[in-house]
Amino acid sequence: MNDRRGWRWPRLQPSVVAVAALLLLTGALFAPVVTHQFINLDDRGYLLDNPQVRQGLTPSSVAWAFTTFHEANWHPLTWLSHMLDVELFGLDPRGHHLMNLLLHGAAAAALLLLLNSLTGRLGSSFWVALFFAIHPLRVESVAWAAERKDVLSALLWMLALAAYLRYARKPGGGRYLALVGVFALGLLAKPMLVTLPAVLLLLDFWPLGRLRSASAFGRLAIEKAPLALLSTLSAIVTVKAQQASQAVIPMSAIPLPERLANAVVSPAAYLAKTLWPDPLAVYYPEQAGGPGAAVVIAAVLLLLLASAAAIHGARRRPFLITGWCWYLGVLLPVSGLVQVGDQALADRYSYLPSVGLGIAGVWLLREASRNSGRLRAALVIGGVCLTLAWSATTSRYLRSWKDGITLFEHTLRVTRNNWMAHASLGGEYADQGRLEAAAEQFRLGLAINPKHASSRYNLGRSYQLLGNTEQATLQYYWALSLQPDLAEAHNNLGLIFYAARNYPRALTHFRAALDLQPDLTEARKNLQLTLSAARRKR
Repeated sequence: MNDRRGWRWPRLQPSVVAVAALLLLTGALFAPVVTHQFINLDDRGYLLDNPQVRQGLTPSSVAWAFTTFHEANWHPLTWLSHMLDVELFGLDPRGHHLMNLLLHGAAAAALLLLLNSLTGRLGSSFWVALFFAIHPLRVESVAWAAERKDVLSALLWMLALAAYLRYARKPGGGRYLALVGVFALGLLAKPMLVTLPAVLLLLDFWPLGRLRSASAFGRLAIEKAPLALLSTLSAIVTVKAQQASQAVIPMSAIPLPERLANAVVSPAAYLAKTLWPDPLAVYYPEQAGGPGAAVVIAAVLLLLLASAAAIHGARRRPFLITGWCWYLGVLLPVSGLVQVGDQALADRYSYLPSVGLGIAGVWLLREASRNSGRLRAALVIGGVCLTLAWSATTSRYLRSWKDGITLFEHTLRVTRNNWMAHASLGGEYADQGRLEAAAEQFRLGLAINPKHASSRYNLGRSYQLLGNTEQATLQYYWALSLQPDLAEAHNNLGLIFYAARNYPRALTHFRAALDLQPDLTEARKNLQLTLSAARRKR
């Protein structure tokens, strides 16, 4: 018997529709990233020039992932994800970028579902997740293949929060072990997740309502102790990895007052970029002497006012405390107190902290418009307009990431005295065989930062390929005076002296290269050739 009412579309849960809309918008916005190339900054160390990653998932490469401090980090799960990509896609950049996009979309969807489960407010949860997903500051984390650790750890962060929510609603040993397991995986992807135990306490305050007294605080803090222990162990290993790679800037180079100034200015700077995300760049050079006094004072006032407002409204608007402290706390490890590298800021550092700003902002606007339908409608229209504006900025900036030359030319247009952009652009030109253009970029970068050993080496390499061995020799020796462990510089000097039939000096440099890097096959072959030539000369 036929149903006279005819066929009807099945009713979908509102949360399913919200997730689908979020994924559709995010995927459409970031889809061009799948056509992008690798860039000559970190992608080489993580992928292109990394023999362990290039061989995919093998017993030796898996063991390496858990024992290496390569790239000044210990994040074995991130290495394994790159190896899995090589198994699936080889070194085709399309597959690696697609995986970054999928992980970012999954993290955004998990955030939406998590907030909806925590608060029961699907609309507000959607706006926070949308802000997280499409904001221009997300481009660096999604479009940079080497930043897999950002998107992978973000998904695990959201899953750890979901595991905690499940435990908080019905405590049990199995549920707590699940939380510990997911959190451990997150730390294996990126150690920046060390702040998660503190964020769980914030969620206990709002929206879970578990933190209502001093005695409750003590009990809940003890509850987080195993997680805090994991964070401490991860932090210790990370510091060792960064020290082993000489990535930590010593206190003598950047004194404590300057570090404190950077730590104050960083949250204000990321807040400003959140509100006005243009222009953005892959590298922001550090200002000599740190930020000026006026900038520091303005940042201090901004942070004090925002913190005072959050504290003052804690009783009526507890979401302000949770959101604002989430932002400040998660940003703390990359605020500049412990300086790793010499960048002033990095867009990727705002990836997880931005969620706190989204929570505070969206829930504040929801509270303000609760009793006014007109205001609520105006805010929705404003949200749509802001989404369109941010999407346009994201799309425009994303185009700058299509290849290394486009990216670093853009960076040089929007920043000043950016030696890193010159050095990276020179590397891109060198890869294309444009040696004169490459040498010019290396010279421009060295005019700003004359002590950058890699640029000295690369300039010497360009001169050597151009046939100017005198300048090449000068640059190689200069590079070695700045970084004595540059085995490739010794090898190339050996080649120059070999071509000049100065075999004793050639042998000296080939042997020095092998002492520094015993697995440098090219230096070993060159050593044998030089020994044979020296015997024939006798």
